[in-house]
Amino acid sequence: MNSRETRRSYAPLWPCNYRYAVENLADPMHGIYLHSDTFTLAHGARQDTVDVEQTARGFIVRRVQQQGINFDWVEIIARPPILHARVVIPYPKAGGPGPPMTVICFVTPIDEGACRIFFWRTRKLEGVARETWRFLFRTTFEGRHWAVLEQDREMLGAMHPDARDRELLYQHDAGVVRMRRYLSQEARRQIEAEDRIGAVSA
Repeated sequence: MNSRETRRSYAPLWPCNYRYAVENLADPMHGIYLHSDTFTLAHGARQDTVDVEQTARGFIVRRVQQQGINFDWVEIIARPPILHARVVIPYPKAGGPGPPMTVICFVTPIDEGACRIFFWRTRKLEGVARETWRFLFRTTFEGRHWAVLEQDREMLGAMHPDARDRELLYQHDAGVVRMRRYLSQEARRQIEAEDRIGAVSA
């Protein structure tokens, strides 16, 4: 019988607007730059083309020429009321047995300048391989995962609140642009729904 070894974890408060966090998720190119000194995300090319594919439940942002090496794609599940992301993280052979790890990520706004992020990590294994991975993760890799997330947290926390007013977007930011469009459309949909309810109540 197959089983999934999972690990749930809460990150500390992230000192940034939640939009910065979800835009970071929609940028698969950031891995090779921000996390270039880490065990799992230090490999791959620094140049590529980013493609956005619309799906029935959201959209997928992927690197065109590179797959299975770094944080090369992310699926954004944009179904109200919960926006979340699915990322597949490849592991080198030294990362233990099993397929790549799948990470499910949820971002919860706290206020204008803070959010919390929840990660659910899973890797499909069974038998001795499952127990081996559990041991490796708890003794070695979990700490490394937190170190990677801390890099994101520190980077996003250091961004100025009006950083968007001084940015220069380019092709690698296709996922960021698509995420912003989704958030804008969803905000408009919710406002219109509230207006309709208010009109009926009046």
